[in-house]
Amino acid sequence: MLNFIKDIPKFNSNHFKIKGSGQLIIFAPFLLIFHLRILSSCSPFRKDNALTQFKRFEFSFRDPATSKYFSILFSQSDTFFLKKYSHFNNDTLFYSTLPDSGRSIINTFVININSPAFHPSKPDSIEDFNPNKATFALYIDYFDENQRVRFHSLHLPTAFKEFKNWVNLIIDNSKFQVADTIINFNEDEIIHKDMSQLDNHD
Repeated sequence: MLNFIKDIPKFNSNHFKIKGSGQLIIFAPFLLIFHLRILSSCSPFRKDNALTQFKRFEFSFRDPATSKYFSILFSQSDTFFLKKYSHFNNDTLFYSTLPDSGRSIINTFVININSPAFHPSKPDSIEDFNPNKATFALYIDYFDENQRVRFHSLHLPTAFKEFKNWVNLIIDNSKFQVADTIINFNEDEIIHKDMSQLDNHD
């Protein structure tokens, strides 16, 4: 079972610390592997601004064709974390600060996940299920419940494309420093398995 930290560590000029002990996350009883679906354990009353009150929001990307793998973590803090995966579980965790518009972009995106804007722009075809296609995975923890969204499609909705492009932009332009702590992501095991299979094929 994956372990999750209870609180996102806050920046300290000398060291990063994890507050509190680990807790059991209540997982939604659904898991989608292929084309776009929105499967949520969130209660009907959680909508609009209530959707922005998450504990952690993970955005993970894996692309076996290019060997590009990363996960990014947003919380209610202005500090966000980026994990770059490498072979043999020798991953590196970085941290940086959100740009001024970052909070507004994240909140708008989280609300839109539950809107018609996240329906597939085109029907999936058999080619979309090629395991070598890039996969995006979202995980949003609301303390007592969570939401997962997985994209394995060539026909990504426009709202998602815009957010994906913004994530790539902040990764390319933020000033990162190595984080002296450990954060486990929801996709860690899947990504490491992917990379291990690539090693075995070499």
